[in-house]
Amino acid sequence: MQHYDCFMSWEMEEKQRTLVAQERLKEIGPYVQSLLIARDGDDWLQAAIRRQELRQNKPVGRVSIQDPRYLAGLIAHDPVAGAPFSHTACSSARQLTSIFTDLAHPHRAWTRGSDRRAETIVDDLLAVAAQRGIPLEPSGLQSWLSKAQSLAEDGSHEEALAAADRAIALDRDDFAAWSWKTRSLAELGRYEEALVASERCIVLDPDDSAAWWWKTYSLVELGRYQDALAAAERCIALDPDDSAAWWWRTDSLGSLVDRGCYEEALAAAERWIAFDPNDFEGWSWKTRSLGELGRYEEALPAAARWIAMEPDHSAAWAYKTQSLAELGRYQDALAASERSIALQPDNFAAWSWKTRSLAELGRYEEALAASERWIALEPDHSAAWAYKTQSLGELGRYDAALGAAERWIALDPDDCDAWACKTGSLAELGRYEEALAAAERWMALDPDDSAAWAWKTHALGELGRYEEVRAMAARYIVLDPDDSAA
Repeated sequence: MQHYDCFMSWEMEEKQRTLVAQERLKEIGPYVQSLLIARDGDDWLQAAIRRQELRQNKPVGRVSIQDPRYLAGLIAHDPVAGAPFSHTACSSARQLTSIFTDLAHPHRAWTRGSDRRAETIVDDLLAVAAQRGIPLEPSGLQSWLSKAQSLAEDGSHEEALAAADRAIALDRDDFAAWSWKTRSLAELGRYEEALVASERCIVLDPDDSAAWWWKTYSLVELGRYQDALAAAERCIALDPDDSAAWWWRTDSLGSLVDRGCYEEALAAAERWIAFDPNDFEGWSWKTRSLGELGRYEEALPAAARWIAMEPDHSAAWAYKTQSLAELGRYQDALAASERSIALQPDNFAAWSWKTRSLAELGRYEEALAASERWIALEPDHSAAWAYKTQSLGELGRYDAALGAAERWIALDPDDCDAWACKTGSLAELGRYEEALAAAERWMALDPDDSAAWAWKTHALGELGRYEEVRAMAARYIVLDPDDSAA
């Protein structure tokens, strides 16, 4: 056990040394870059890249002067590139390349001792920079941009922001500096500032899709979904293959719908369709928005267009069902709901519209079965219990209807219809004292509902309380003068 504890202690120490080495190596990027910039800058780098391409007989690809690992490799392995530097610098650069590789795999670093060599190698390169009179802090615009990039890509966003600000101080119109500032601010959660910075990027380069992407991201995080939609559409127009921009647009539109901003969501969906008439998502959001606005005549053809593009999408059929049911076309709504359920048997929305359609068609046995399936999917949905209660009552199963009404009231205590069903069920069961109490609760919720007064009058009559019946009848006649029973 003691041997195991010693081993664990040693392993923790090694891990800590590796972390320290990794942090130290973050510092080396700007200094290696300074060595190169002091020489011939980017032209020197591109010449070295061309030589490497000739040696490998294949393109190197897009290489940035800001990548210290690549630059170290060039110094170490390119004879022409390494010539201006001392033997020490070349040797250190060669070792540095190995160090970067080792530290990418910490277990290799522990076994090979890379963390122990890191300190001396970094110090060696810094000493070479000092001997050549190269400043140990970046001084030019390109150096600050390089530092901002390397720090941002490393996740050091506070430091990256500071470097970007230094670059902007040197050139307020440098797009790259504003771009790195935008990213760092957004990553730090400072979305108001990130939005301002992204708008500055857009002023400098209106056609840069990344600038529009960061603007979209900031607007979404600020909850400004309408503006985010417009920014996402601009981003997509510039880069149609940017899947993240498409996602932001969908997310923004969904947020508008969730927040009840249906008019705004509809306008956004219309723009989406104008941009790409063959994208089913635009039609799906149009269908949903029109449905939520109660514009079912318009929602129905939108749903049909959605279905034409995606005939096996259960939600499309569910929204068609909704429009048909709301328009009173229950037979058609029933057929559409069954298609939706066939595609997705657990689509509770489809079961809800099937239940309603069957009830409206007077098919109460089937409506009862559908309501029970709906309840299995959504046990706490009061409307499901409402249709179950109604179906049981229409079938004369008043004991079961009373139990369903109790559950309905537990979910929605202020629903007058629930109390009406409870009152009716109790009266049909001959439980008039309880029916009277239920009717009074119903009347408290809606004092002008003539049906409540009628049931109360009926209960009082059955209880032989005729003086009260006469008083109740007078009130009932005022509320419903055309009822001959009164």
